[in-house]
Amino acid sequence: MTKKIKLMHYRLDDEVCVVDYNDLKVSYFGKNGHHYNLLGAVNDRIEAFLVRRGWNKITSITFAKLKGELYETK
Repeated sequence: MTKKIKLMHYRLDDEVCVVDYNDLKVSYFGKNGHHYNLLGAVNDRIEAFLVRRGWNKITSITFAKLKGELYETK
């Protein structure tokens, strides 16, 4: 049995994202919809990339609230 890695949540203005090392992808949620990037050799340091771009780490509860607000307004 493999141990699940904790998800990391980030926010930048009106967009939130979740880094999921279990599924090897980063999902972005914003007013323009949802998109994702697969993690690979090029972007294996995705958290450092997000911090350099100004993203702030948030809790999972805050992530759920903001994601709900984004899709409630549509």
